[in-house]
Amino acid sequence: MRLLDQQAGITQRRHFSPPSVSKASIPVCLLSKEDTLRIFTSLVMISGMSLFAVAQTTNQKASTAPAEQEVSAAVAKWLASSQEGDFTALRKLVADDFIGTTFSGEVVSKDDVAPQSGGGSFPEGAVQDLHVRVYGDTAVAIGALVFKSKQPGTLRFTEVWTKRQVGWQMVAAHLSRVS
Repeated sequence: MRLLDQQAGITQRRHFSPPSVSKASIPVCLLSKEDTLRIFTSLVMISGMSLFAVAQTTNQKASTAPAEQEVSAAVAKWLASSQEGDFTALRKLVADDFIGTTFSGEVVSKDDVAPQSGGGSFPEGAVQDLHVRVYGDTAVAIGALVFKSKQPGTLRFTEVWTKRQVGWQMVAAHLSRVS
């Protein structure tokens, strides 16, 4: 080992002492001033880039606010149309390629949730705990439908909306009954 050290130009090996050795025998600084300056400069640059990234993320979130409001309004219109039995409005909100799952596990299409001939309606209720996340021209909305009918109850929903030429349309949904 000493021969390799001599060939490499290492004249003295530094060892860290175990905690039982006095602190006086532990080297105070293993870095040169140049190394310390390089590390400091790197940390400053990384901190600056981190602040820039945070600022960009904040700007991106702010730019989705109008889209989140549009999707929230579409969710409210979907519930109102369902409760009023306004299937013309409902058919505009539900995409032709819609696919969904009911709380009983059935897979449904647009014609099942918004029949052309009309049909029943949702009982009176309200959307609560609505959260919308927008990803470009796609949005995910989750929330709860709280019904105020003779048989009160709550359904949790997850909906996927896509912005198309006609506006935001629901392309997928899943309902779960909350006991």
